[in-house]
Amino acid sequence: MLKIAAVYHHERLLTEVSADLRAELQALTGQAFRRINRFIELAIFGALHCGRSGGGVGADTALYLASEAPMLVDCVRALRGVVAEGRPPKPFEFMNISGNMAGFYIAQHLRMSGPQLATHRKGAALEAVCELLQLGSAHHRRALLGYVEEGVWPLNEQRVRLNLPADAPILECSHWFYVDADCVQPKALLRVAPRCARLDEAADVLRQLPAGWRVIAGHGCGDAELDRLVAAGIAASGLPAQRPYSTGETAGLIARFVERPDAPGLAHLSRGGDGGYYPVLVQAC
Repeated sequence: MLKIAAVYHHERLLTEVSADLRAELQALTGQAFRRINRFIELAIFGALHCGRSGGGVGADTALYLASEAPMLVDCVRALRGVVAEGRPPKPFEFMNISGNMAGFYIAQHLRMSGPQLATHRKGAALEAVCELLQLGSAHHRRALLGYVEEGVWPLNEQRVRLNLPADAPILECSHWFYVDADCVQPKALLRVAPRCARLDEAADVLRQLPAGWRVIAGHGCGDAELDRLVAAGIAASGLPAQRPYSTGETAGLIARFVERPDAPGLAHLSRGGDGGYYPVLVQAC
């Protein structure tokens, strides 16, 4: 089980005009950032809020940054330049496409010297990061985990990319967790069960939960999965049908539960892009 010592979550409903996140970041750090993109801004913003709460992080803290489609603004800009304008990407436009650039700035401000890993995966990216942390080869005892999703404008073009209705609401997010194996009074305990190839395998995991736990068939799961869990005797619920689009639903749900637990524990079942099911178990402390 991973001990969550601190948590921070940030979500913003996107409008046609992007909020000035860089001004908020300058107020937070006292530094005027240049030549970074919105994904990096969001990552720094959330990581610093989480890392500075509760007395800061250890110098040996590892950094794990998860996302589904990072640096999308710069990717779109670079591709548009190559395809439509016939020009090569600009230097910083090209450099910022790398997901590891965010980790450099985060480590610099929080004075972290541990290893860092950026994980980009369609579905269950946060779950994959937690699986890595649970491996015996992960010798670091402290880690800062983040899930970031940036807003992309114009919103009408982004909705087309995502195959969303023309008026669908979209969120951007930056959710973070500080995990400390030596924390005496953790806020919650987190565990990701091994990947389940079939839904009935995931149901077996959920049946073993203590009484009173909330069970949610969440990100990537539909009505069919929910119906099958209920038919198997599991008191599960789904996510709201009219919720804004976000790939960070799992991270946001966990973060909100850790801050304000309303049950002894939360079990969130997500489905990855590989078709597998990932039970995430969060025990309130």
